[in-house]
Amino acid sequence: MLVYDVVIVGAGPAGSSAAYDLASAGANVLIVDKENFPRDKPCGGGLTTKTVNALRFDISEVIYQECNRISLTNNFRHPVKDMASQTIAYMTERRDFDQFCLDKAIKAGAKFSVMSITHITRQNGQAVTLTTQDGRKITTPFVIAADGSKSIIRRIALPKKDRLQYAFALEGRVAMPEKYDRQRLDFDFFMVPHGYGWVFPKGDHLNIGIGNFRDRTIKDKKISKRILTDYCRKKLGHAEIESVIGHPLGGGGWSAKISSDRILFVGDAAGTVDSLLGEGIYNAIISGQAAAKAILEAMNHNNCPVMLTQKYEDSFNVIRKDLAFCNMMGKGFYGFPSLFYLSLLISPLRRRLLESFAKGKTVSGKNGMTGRIFNFPETLLPIS
Repeated sequence: MLVYDVVIVGAGPAGSSAAYDLASAGANVLIVDKENFPRDKPCGGGLTTKTVNALRFDISEVIYQECNRISLTNNFRHPVKDMASQTIAYMTERRDFDQFCLDKAIKAGAKFSVMSITHITRQNGQAVTLTTQDGRKITTPFVIAADGSKSIIRRIALPKKDRLQYAFALEGRVAMPEKYDRQRLDFDFFMVPHGYGWVFPKGDHLNIGIGNFRDRTIKDKKISKRILTDYCRKKLGHAEIESVIGHPLGGGGWSAKISSDRILFVGDAAGTVDSLLGEGIYNAIISGQAAAKAILEAMNHNNCPVMLTQKYEDSFNVIRKDLAFCNMMGKGFYGFPSLFYLSLLISPLRRRLLESFAKGKTVSGKNGMTGRIFNFPETLLPIS
């Protein structure tokens, strides 16, 4: 039987961020993932300034483009372009970025193994035993579930009533046109229900995608390869898309259950994708860091599970409030598209938004984050 201080299931940004902090503090950490790395991961790959700032290490090695310009439309109507004084987004490939972050965690002292977890046994409140598909057993006092929106650990450890809300995105890649503004991000809002289409430059190609960021279980909110192909044809004049792939996004973290005894859920497994713009990597990273901090606190108190969940809940509350605010804004933005898009046509407000994102602010920005874009009263941030 294998024994570790902490087992992290999932080696994406959330899991690697937690592992890096824990291993750096001297904990004996095992990261497991059902896939070997590097592996392809569907994602627009745009890292916001706040995401880059949240990481404990420099990632310039896996940044392939910096963008400071935007192009916005209301479903191809009322186009507007603008530019920030500094970088808005840093473009990466998730295959490379995730491997880079995992390597940093391993260099800090964490171990990595390719395993699929199939069962969880709780040991009288003192430990958790994980059983792998090939029958191996791993015992640990702490588990971090960082295994994505379709989290196996969440399905095993929690009842069905604690399901997450799921949004959905579909994306592909197209060849970089000969003459193209490589520093520009394109957003075509409302060209799919409760979402948008995007085109992001990625070195030698463009990432093109569509996504809706409300719960996809609600009727009439489906997106399809046909819609993506039509979008590409209208946007770029052709439909030559390669490597088309869809992926669910874990949302609803403003009210989701994020712990179960000695198990903490982070990233998409905790529903941390926001329902306004569909950003997830920032909250994945800071939730992983928050989980690591809570575990280190619990270790200093005889591995106390009450201390563990209390500390993590306290830290995660910052994320909850931001997700709740994004949910509220998303309902208005996508519910009344013409009215809310009008606000983006107003130059002073649009410039404020751009500069705020470039400076690393969050949409709501609570304590512990880098700042806020909108200064709304606390009473407008319900957690429900």
